[in-house]
Amino acid sequence: MALEGRFSEFSAAEALLLIAREEKSGRLDIQAEEPRLVLHFERGRVLQARDPDLSPDDSFLQLLREAQIVSAEQWKSLAAQTQDRQGRDPLETLLAMGVVTREQLKEWLHMHAQGVLDRILSMPDGSFRFESSPKAASFCAPLAEKTEFMVMEAGRRSDEASEILATELPIAGMPILLPGSRPVPTDPFRAALLRLVDGNRSVGDMLRTSAIPRYELVTLLKLLMERKVCALRMPNVTRGGRRDGDGFQQGLNRVAAVILAFVAIAGSIFVGYKLWAGF
Repeated sequence: MALEGRFSEFSAAEALLLIAREEKSGRLDIQAEEPRLVLHFERGRVLQARDPDLSPDDSFLQLLREAQIVSAEQWKSLAAQTQDRQGRDPLETLLAMGVVTREQLKEWLHMHAQGVLDRILSMPDGSFRFESSPKAASFCAPLAEKTEFMVMEAGRRSDEASEILATELPIAGMPILLPGSRPVPTDPFRAALLRLVDGNRSVGDMLRTSAIPRYELVTLLKLLMERKVCALRMPNVTRGGRRDGDGFQQGLNRVAAVILAFVAIAGSIFVGYKLWAGF
C-alpha cells in the first residue's frame, strides 16, 4: 500500500485513521516546514516516531540529548553506528551500556511518539507518504493504545495546552526560578526544563527550541509554578502597551517635537515681521 498527498487535501487524521483501520504496517514520512517527522506502524498501531538511522536531526535523539541522557561522546558513538546499517540498533547499544533501562526507553518512546502525533495533527499543511513494509523497526515499543485513541488523546492534549497558554502561561512571559527554591528533579525531562528557566527565555522561546513535547513542557511548567519553584515575569509595559525601556526614546521624541514647534513659531514671527516691514 502506498499513500501520499498533502494535508490540505487529505487531513492527517484521515491518513492516520486509514492506516489504523486497514491495520497496515510500515512507515509514514511527514515533510513540512519543520524537520521531517516519521511514524512507524505495526498492524495499524504506532510503534515509535524516530528515524531508523538515528540521523543527527532525529527528534527522539534530540530529546535524549536535551535531557542529558546521552552525552556528547555517546552521541558520536551512536552517530558512527548509523554508517553501518548491519550493526545493531543504537538504542540497543544504550541498553547494553546501562545508560537507560528498557522500561525507561519504552516510556520515553511512547511520550515522544504521542508528541510527534500531536504535532502532525496540528499541521495546517505538509506532504506525507506511507510505505507499507512487513518488517518493523529493529527496536520498537508497541503502544497499548490503539492509534484511534492516540488521535483522540492528541485533541485533548492540544486543547488543554492551548487553554493553559491562554490563561496561565502567556508565550511572552519569562519563567524565572524563585529565590531560595531548591527543586529536586524527579526525572530527566524536569531537569531539562529547569535548565531552560534562566530568566532570558520566554515560554514561546521554549516551545520553539525545546525537543520536549509541547503538552509535557506546558503542563510541567505549570506544575513547577504551582509548587512555587518558579514564577512568570512579564515584560514591563506602559499604559500605551510600550515597554518601559521605550521611555527614554519617547522623551527624546517629545523634546524634538518641542524644538520643531519653537522653530516653526520663530520662523512664522520672522516672516511676519519682514512682511510688515516691507509694507
